[in-house]
Amino acid sequence: MEKAIYLLLTPAYASIGDQAIAWAEERWLAAQYPDHILCVLDEEQTLRCLPGILAESPPDTLFFLQGGGNLGTLYPAVEARRRQVIQVLGARPAVLFPQSVWFESEEAARQSAETYSRPNLTLFAREKCSLALMERWYPRANVSLRPDIVYSLYPAVRRRDQPRTRVLVSLRADRESAFPRQRDALLRALRRAWPEAEEYKMYHGGTVGPDQREALVEQTVQTFHTARLIVTDRLHGVIFAAVTGTPCVALPNAYHKNRENYGTWLYGVNYIVFCPDANPEKVAALAQQVIAIAETEKTQLMKTGWEIHATHESDPS
Repeated sequence: MEKAIYLLLTPAYASIGDQAIAWAEERWLAAQYPDHILCVLDEEQTLRCLPGILAESPPDTLFFLQGGGNLGTLYPAVEARRRQVIQVLGARPAVLFPQSVWFESEEAARQSAETYSRPNLTLFAREKCSLALMERWYPRANVSLRPDIVYSLYPAVRRRDQPRTRVLVSLRADRESAFPRQRDALLRALRRAWPEAEEYKMYHGGTVGPDQREALVEQTVQTFHTARLIVTDRLHGVIFAAVTGTPCVALPNAYHKNRENYGTWLYGVNYIVFCPDANPEKVAALAQQVIAIAETEKTQLMKTGWEIHATHESDPS
């Protein structure tokens, strides 16, 4: 009889980044555990079904939890559901796919340790700052550094023979925006330099089911393969640029996530540059620079497991 493994707390909301994480997790789990049945549960299904699953599953059943950028106090509803699930799991072994961590206070971090600092948990941090926070506050857990799992889509999505003509701008308008007052000025500056520049939304209304994830990711990959440039403060805008070879100016978000992702995994990748602020003239100049570099010799991402390295290729795509 085939054994089951479970991926819990996957999103039903239409965030391209979070849906890409879930699809990449499903893809990776299916490859790593080909002899297991993969059961994928969204947040509502997880909370409703988990007690019954635990009652009927053997003690060595594997449970994996959705990765992302919501461990801590930034998204309290998501955090509360995950803590509830970990409490229900009890002593069962569980793995948290790569996460970014942020706390508004040390007291909040101490409170979180009551949930996460336990030896049956394996926690992956997706950049070095989050790793340091996990190691400090969760000393009893098994903590490691891994890239966001969407990087694992490389090199499958790397090369497409499509003309690159579009200039995409994807900027946050939520609590993670680091420069809400400069957003419009930045858009105007980019449109002066590239009149064809278009806003590209990575969050939509409505819901996305598990059977729609692959098509959503493929549509996003196709869009990035038609772009000669993207300017974005969305982490997965940067990651899709990385795995598709799209020139990118990466901007900071409201905490360390974007800066640390660039410093941990993308420093030295010459078709992606990090701009520490949203000065419109500086961003436009860096965009011109990164396009010019990418037209000569583009860096190639190489991976071993989830480990990202930089090499060079002379045939730019």
